[in-house]
Amino acid sequence: MALFDQLRHEAVQERQHQCVDVRAVDIGIGHDDDLVVAQFGDIEIVVDSGSECRNHRFDLGIGINFIETCFLYIQDFSTQRQDRLRCTASRGFCGTARGISLDQEDLTVFRILVGTVCQFSRQGHTVQCGFSSRQVTRFSCSLSRTLGKQGLFNDRFCDSPFDYYLKTTKDWLVQAPVLDSYGTSAPYINGGDVRNQGIEMSLNWSDHVGDFTYGINLNLSHNKNEVTRIANSEGIIHGSPNILSEGTTEMYRAQEGYPIGYFYGYKTLGVFQNEKQIAEYSGAKLSGAAPGDLIFADMNGDGVIDDKDKCMIGNPHPDVTMGLTFNFGYKGFDLGITTNAVFGNQIAKSYRSFADQPKENYTTDILGRWHGEGTSNRLPRLASGTNTNWLYISDIFIEDGDYFRIQNITLGYDFKRLFPRIPLGQARLYVTAQNLATFTKYSGMDPEIGYGADKSWVSGIDVGFYPSPRTYMVGVNLKF
Repeated sequence: MALFDQLRHEAVQERQHQCVDVRAVDIGIGHDDDLVVAQFGDIEIVVDSGSECRNHRFDLGIGINFIETCFLYIQDFSTQRQDRLRCTASRGFCGTARGISLDQEDLTVFRILVGTVCQFSRQGHTVQCGFSSRQVTRFSCSLSRTLGKQGLFNDRFCDSPFDYYLKTTKDWLVQAPVLDSYGTSAPYINGGDVRNQGIEMSLNWSDHVGDFTYGINLNLSHNKNEVTRIANSEGIIHGSPNILSEGTTEMYRAQEGYPIGYFYGYKTLGVFQNEKQIAEYSGAKLSGAAPGDLIFADMNGDGVIDDKDKCMIGNPHPDVTMGLTFNFGYKGFDLGITTNAVFGNQIAKSYRSFADQPKENYTTDILGRWHGEGTSNRLPRLASGTNTNWLYISDIFIEDGDYFRIQNITLGYDFKRLFPRIPLGQARLYVTAQNLATFTKYSGMDPEIGYGADKSWVSGIDVGFYPSPRTYMVGVNLKF
């Protein structure tokens, strides 16, 4: 009981110290963004009016967050070691209304309705914008050393947080799809709701053997993205055509029950090799099929290949992202290695330049196309014009985007160790290699693709993305 009472007393003292810090009110006003932040107990309120009259732009944001923290102490009095398990649960929301372009002196009416639209009236004309809100629930645990001489595993394993989060974006702001005759800029509307949930964790280990020191840091995250509501009767926000190349069909969309911006098209079953195979094929096929044409899958089994057979053929969002770093030191030498990796995502890859002409440039993949019986069962015969093989978006354009990249390697030596009398705190010479190697099965130039064509909510489309360069540098660090 004495040990329990002591731990409880220390926990109460720690909590009281936390409350003193949290209950302090901190209010500040920025010159450009007019940001106000206030904290009362375990409630944090943020208001960002972002009024920039010089740029004729008005932004509004407000947020509130409820936080609760508890601590679990593990103490060994024989070694004076105390470790702390810190758990935090929070739930909050924030909202923004952005992108209003009006002159300050002509702004006569302003009304904002949370979750709907805000209206600005100017000289008899009304300009609309959207108001979007986000609800975030997060549970976080962190295991670390707090007091005493040693931490967990003799102070080798420390500061390792684990987070679970659930983030829901309500009334997601998106530009409305309108005809070109509408004008030069489509209005923003509340397109629907998007949910992201996942985990984030970090493991840190450090140790030494004599003069040799080393440290390892691993960061892992997993996120699941899903559109839970689209604000129209169809439940879909359609993507644009002509993205991978001229004449290609819609290849991405936002749809209820699917990841946002998922790749949409036909699944294929191979390539017709000869006339006999076409004649004997019992499944659905396009009229006029010829040797070298794709075999499209009849997904709904109605005996016809049409738009009803299109489905999800890829997801640009990774299942897992990872960062792994190593640090080594020995008698003035230091070596640092930084790597990152992505697993579980797909990339949509174009095989040619945009224009649909026979003499336009293609990637070397086209050399593996079908050009006779048995030459290919994936890429169809080469054709231009209205040929469906290359204009219909299908899984022949989709590849796995997994990769592991050695992002940075730095080797250095501090000559202060060799010449301790030099009048410098440090005289370090180092060499660095960036983007040294990438391990991937993706056939494009670089698997790190963020391009989303003409939509901010789309990613993973490779239309000739220039790869990150490999660079080598030599440098000196001097500290006086």
